[in-house]
Amino acid sequence: MRGARPAADKPSKPYHHGALRAALLAAAELVLRREGMVGLTLRAVAREVGASHAAPKNHFEDLTGLLSELAAVGFDRLSDRMLSAAAGEPTPQARLNAIGHAYVAFAVAEPGLYQLMFRGERLDAARPALKARMERAYGVLTEAVGAA
Repeated sequence: MRGARPAADKPSKPYHHGALRAALLAAAELVLRREGMVGLTLRAVAREVGASHAAPKNHFEDLTGLLSELAAVGFDRLSDRMLSAAAGEPTPQARLNAIGHAYVAFAVAEPGLYQLMFRGERLDAARPALKARMERAYGVLTEAVGAA
């Protein structure tokens, strides 16, 4: 048959891979980078992964839940970058300086995510994942300041 595509060439449905929650978070980050906070909606995220518009509600309840979980991802990355930057530094002051540089570099490299992380009116800070990761990032900073 002319024009028919073999079965291997048919597009797969990405949301059937068993990791829809992770795919939705990754899609939310893509939408945030591309369209900013204004374009970050549950429908836009579902469309990005090829899922039904109701799919995100099964994992995050509402937009606040999705944004809070995405902010938690951001706080994890920020903490990891600060700790990584400080790891090889010989003195408390050098560690603090490295952490400060890593913090600013994160904000410059990921402005949408950084902005989301500090948009309290859009987040639910009582969500366990977000609360724990915010505390971790804050702990990295306060420990470094205290040591210096």
